[in-house]
Amino acid sequence: MKKIIITFALLIFTLTANAAWQIDAEQSSVTFVSTKQEHIREIHKIPGVSGSISVKGELVMTLDLSTIESGIEIRNERMKEMLFKIATFPTATITAQLPDLSRKTKLDKFDAELNLHGLSKTISVEALVARTAKGEIMASLTQPIIINASDFGLDAGVAALQKVAGLTSIGTSVPVYVTLVFKKAS
Repeated sequence: MKKIIITFALLIFTLTANAAWQIDAEQSSVTFVSTKQEHIREIHKIPGVSGSISVKGELVMTLDLSTIESGIEIRNERMKEMLFKIATFPTATITAQLPDLSRKTKLDKFDAELNLHGLSKTISVEALVARTAKGEIMASLTQPIIINASDFGLDAGVAALQKVAGLTSIGTSVPVYVTLVFKKAS
C-alpha cells in the first residue's frame, strides 16, 4: 500500500511539474525606463502581456504594444503610431526554451528570441524562478534587458518623437524590467 501511495504521489508531482502554464497578466509586469533631455527618466508600462509555457518548457510571450502606458495619453498615442507603428507591428514576441521548472527556486540563465518591429534578436536573460505559496510560477529578471532602438529599426521613430515633442534628446536604449506570474493552464 505504501508503494502505491508513493507511486501515486510521484505521478502527481510529475504531472504537476510538466503542466502547461499561462501568464497571469494582472499579476505580471513589463516596464521600461526612457530618458529624455539627458537626465529626465520616465517609467512606461506594457500591461497587455500574454503567453504560456508548454509542457516541454517552451515559452511564448506576446506584448500588445497598443497597451503602452506612459502616464500621458498623447504620448501613448504618439508612441503607438510613431515609434511602434502598431498598424503594421501590433505586437512584440519573445520565445525561449526554458530550463527545468520542477525545482522550487532557482536562478536561471538562458537565451530568448525577441521579435520587435519585424526584426529578431537573441537576448541573454537571467531570471529568478520560484514557486509561490499558491502554486504559481513567478519569474523575475535579476537584471534588466537593454533594448537598443537601432537593433529593431526604431531609430526613426525615436527621432520623430523627439521632433514632435520639441526635445533636444531622447535616449535610444532602454532598460526593460519583467516580472511574470504563471498559473496552471486549465
